[in-house]
Amino acid sequence: MDSRLQKVYPSLQNSTACENNNQARIRPEGLLAKLGLPCQTDRDYDYGQCYSYYANGCYNTCQFVDVGDIEDFMNNEKRKEKSRDAARSRRSRETEIFTDLANALPLTSEQISQLDKASVMRLAISYLRVRDMAALVPELQTADEKDENDNSTDGSVFLKSLEGFLIVLSPEGDFVYLSENVSDYLGIPQIDLMGQNIFEYSHPCDHEEIREILSGKAQDNADAPKSMFIRLKCTLTSKGRSVIHCSGHMVKSNVKKENTEKGKMQSCFVAVGQPIPHPSNIEAPLPRQTFLTKHSLDMKFTHADDDFMKDVLGYEPDDLLGKSVYEYHHAMDSDSICSAYKCCKYTF
Repeated sequence: MDSRLQKVYPSLQNSTACENNNQARIRPEGLLAKLGLPCQTDRDYDYGQCYSYYANGCYNTCQFVDVGDIEDFMNNEKRKEKSRDAARSRRSRETEIFTDLANALPLTSEQISQLDKASVMRLAISYLRVRDMAALVPELQTADEKDENDNSTDGSVFLKSLEGFLIVLSPEGDFVYLSENVSDYLGIPQIDLMGQNIFEYSHPCDHEEIREILSGKAQDNADAPKSMFIRLKCTLTSKGRSVIHCSGHMVKSNVKKENTEKGKMQSCFVAVGQPIPHPSNIEAPLPRQTFLTKHSLDMKFTHADDDFMKDVLGYEPDDLLGKSVYEYHHAMDSDSICSAYKCCKYTF
């Protein structure tokens, strides 16, 4: 380069020197080219390439990378590998525990194969609650205590005679137990309902009545039978719900609360759930004293049976037309009428 140009453009000399240095680094010659180091190739490189080179077992001394950086990188990789191994071992152990827990449930292998971890935990808790419920029943007769000459029929026969399904609720509203034939009335399998909460499957308008029954506030006498009409989710109907009449008793433990183990169930609601059929599906002969009336949406009479109305109630049809049915019923029958509307059971 001309000395005169160097004096005029001193930066040109520095730029040329930097370019020569980059070319020397990117295109090595001699021994460095034969070593084939990642940082001594024609491609652009960074520290990540050097770390991967040394992570593959190449520990030759390199003048382009600080030895301390490589040691930090290798230690970090070892920590990551240990963390991955610990997580892998933890997941394997967790899977073994859930498998053992699922096998301990009183279910068939086909049912167990369809359960996820959340379902296994839900059914395991429900099974423990069933054991607590059995302890609430005094002098429960077991199979070993039965008389050899006792020709008792199978439990399925009793379920058929109920014309419904057995349901057990905890004070919090959880399904502790349901009989297997619940799927015949709701279309939902037994294992899908056990451990779930009834408030998730019932109509919101029925929640207050359910809470009153489970809390024991519905009647002063705790031993008195309890009954309620609730609308449960159902996959067998077009509306997605079915009206179920639940009638049963609250079963409570005789042991004082302070003497019982923590977490054990102190009471439960044992009932039989029976579906209420729609009037159009009832094929039963009407009694002789039955008469027919038609009403508008505000329950005013629009039609009254001419033949039996006067014989049964003493009213002429013209005396009732245009008047509300609420003018003729007794005040103490309001609750039964309200329940009849809610469950579509139009008999008062």
